[in-house]
Amino acid sequence: DHYRDDAQMHHFLDTNLYRAKPRVSDWLLDISSLSYVEMFQF
Repeated sequence: DHYRDDAQMHHFLDTNLYRAKPRVSDWLLDISSLSYVEMFQF
């Protein structure tokens, strides 16, 4: 029973990380483009 819960937890984390990856890369792109714009404002 404990092993099954562990496997479910790993599956849950894997799917959530997989879904979060594009969002994280978008967020990083937003941050880099924002700092890029700020650099050119000066």
